[in-house]
Amino acid sequence: MKQLCERYSRAVANIKKLWSGRQPPPGIDAPPSIPLLRHIINQAYSRAITSPEDLNSYEPFSPEVYGETSFELVCEVIKLTKMTENDVFLDLGSGVGQIVLQVAAKVGCKCYGLEKADIPAKFARVIKFSTSHSVSFV
Repeated sequence: MKQLCERYSRAVANIKKLWSGRQPPPGIDAPPSIPLLRHIINQAYSRAITSPEDLNSYEPFSPEVYGETSFELVCEVIKLTKMTENDVFLDLGSGVGQIVLQVAAKVGCKCYGLEKADIPAKFARVIKFSTSHSVSFV
């Protein structure tokens, strides 16, 4: 799968070079569709989070605990805030970085995630590294 993604990314990069200085074909820089983006993020999570039980190693009902934000809610936030590629997105308490990836892919703006817990931060680095080989928005 990794080789296929790398091959695809190289092909797209070559197509973009061919159109240098001209109007590119429609959709060449379009963000991924919602179903494709959900699939990319789920695949990145599944590959990177080798021991999901480690993510639950916190004290219940402590200040460290907060709810997860759904994929659909992030889609709604993007739509309502009308974010553009000129904006900067900062996710405080970003966990493993799924929201950061989602906003980067859908909006194309600079995105940063800050996570103080060691385990989710470690997984976020793995997700970023593994995803950056497959897609160009990381």
